Amino acid sequence: VGGFRALNFWAWGAKYYGVKESKSRTKAARMALASMESAVAIEVEQALSGLQVSVLTLEKAEAGVEASEEQLRIEKERYAQNVNTSTEVLDAQPRLTQALLQRENARYDIFIALAKLEKATGKSWQ
Repeated sequence: VGGFRALNFWAWGAKYYGVKESKSRTKAARMALASMESAVAIEVEQALSGLQVSVLTLEKAEAGVEASEEQLRIEKERYAQNVNTSTEVLDAQPRLTQALLQRENARYDIFIALAKLEKATGKSWQ
């Protein structure tokens, strides 16, 4: 009794090359994942750095407001004692306004930095 086994001539190596292709795709997916993880880590690091810079800027702006308020107070006292003219008082007022503006800009920069950090981490910091 003779047996006949059907062989598909065109399927030779299909399993071998299918496995090889799957391994290649898996390796490519792992590399893409590693690249994405690296990009996210860099984005988070940059967002944290930006937040730190914004906080330092706010601290500096707060000191500027305090100094400008003190300078205006001194100029007003000196004017009251007739030691200086009203020009010095008038010059101190816009400096205080500028310092207040810089402080508000620094506060907004913190909000922007927090938003970037939230985007990078996918978390809300409220």
